[in-house]
Amino acid sequence: MKIATDRNWCYNCLKSSHQLKSCTSIFSCRTCKRKHHSLLHREVPTESSQKTASSLVSRSQSNTTVLLATAIVQVQDANGEMQSFRALFDTGSQSNFITESAVSRLNLKCSKTTGCVSGLGEAAASILGDVTCHIGTNDKPVFILDLHVLSKICGDQPIANLNTSGWSHIKALPLADPGFDIPGSIDLLFAADVFADSLLNQQIKGGPSQPTAFNSIFGWLLLGKTRIATTTMLQTLETDCELNSLVQRFWELDSLPKTPIWTPEESLCEQKFISDHTRDDSGRYILCLPFKDDSEPSFIGSRDVALRRFHAIERRLSRDSDLHSQYLDFMSDYIKTGHMSLVPADEMEKGKYYIPHHSVLRPD
Repeated sequence: MKIATDRNWCYNCLKSSHQLKSCTSIFSCRTCKRKHHSLLHREVPTESSQKTASSLVSRSQSNTTVLLATAIVQVQDANGEMQSFRALFDTGSQSNFITESAVSRLNLKCSKTTGCVSGLGEAAASILGDVTCHIGTNDKPVFILDLHVLSKICGDQPIANLNTSGWSHIKALPLADPGFDIPGSIDLLFAADVFADSLLNQQIKGGPSQPTAFNSIFGWLLLGKTRIATTTMLQTLETDCELNSLVQRFWELDSLPKTPIWTPEESLCEQKFISDHTRDDSGRYILCLPFKDDSEPSFIGSRDVALRRFHAIERRLSRDSDLHSQYLDFMSDYIKTGHMSLVPADEMEKGKYYIPHHSVLRPD
């Protein structure tokens, strides 16, 4: 759905020449019959549904979470200037990582490296390359690190707004990440050795459900169990395993159905064609056009268009007496020869179409 929106495609036929409201395709979703392409259909999950995946998926209803240590660090770009990024310290990682967007912002060149990195449940992510960065604080480089480049490191951290009421132990501390309690994207991930080398000697423990503060060269890092502002469905890990399902759906949709799938209107048209159609001597088909519910056709707005055209003709004739005279003679002849007549009063309320009239004069 996001790709169709970004590329300005019609949600029904996936063409870029028009929008959904202007789509003339007779097809609709084969699953729900609504006006969108079958490949864009998404099932709404129910509370009892479970997702089958090859890796562990764990969800729990809770108002607590584990706050991971984050810091605003400075990284030297290609021009030697220091730029600020948000980094996550992961004591379970053996490698350092940086996002592709951060590398682009720094205008750094990556060495072409292929491979993948495995995480929990053997979930793999492709490595796009390697890059060397100078990491520091207060405009001074502290570490020179080799980082793997990934398209994305993880989701927003923390996963929800935190409830920081009563955290008196950190009020006077210069925090490494002043926005630690608000979900935000992660640009870099530092391994366990960088975390250990960054720590200083001081640490301050909080109360129950309050994180511990660790002093570091980047400022005070917060780490530990805490409460979130609202009760949220926490998702510790989810691996997207929809690729096989999407490929299977593609082949199913690409094959012709064994029996036609028609809307009620389409079925009515088919029955009308079978029962009413005839053929003339030349073999041409003859069939009356079907109308919904056998009601009179309605052409909304045609009278207003025709009336504006009529007033325009009147203004033109008022400026040209010769044309006005010829126009009256022509219309009178039309009435006399029976080509034109007044609409009977009993037919005024029936469905009708008003044809805009133009005065055309050919001097020859």
